[in-house]
Amino acid sequence: MGGNPEDRKSVTCSGNLNIKRSSSAFEDFMKRTLNGLHGVWSKLNYIRELRDSDGRYKHWGLARTYSEEATNEMIADVHSELYLQILRTPLPELFEQLEMSAEDADCSASQFRTPEGTLDSLAPNPLP
Repeated sequence: MGGNPEDRKSVTCSGNLNIKRSSSAFEDFMKRTLNGLHGVWSKLNYIRELRDSDGRYKHWGLARTYSEEATNEMIADVHSELYLQILRTPLPELFEQLEMSAEDADCSASQFRTPEGTLDSLAPNPLP
């Protein structure tokens, strides 16, 4: 691309380059984040990783767009709903979803577990 810089053509861009934002933090989280995870176990594990030692949920992108408090409350609500979904799901289906989540994580179902090795770490605080 040699040549005189004055000979280059300029390109005009539309000022409308903003990505359309979701109407809510919930929609944003569900569409952009959780929909990429397969199975309730993967989703619960991901949400568990967003919770810090004081029990608050941290998600940099959502907090930047919607506020830390709104993000924390929304993820806590989603966490509770996912946990309740597990409690309402028949065991054969849960085992099937566990296999799917383990496959996505490239491990066996017996290896797909939390670092603590218990389901308690997947539970929301406080339990619903």
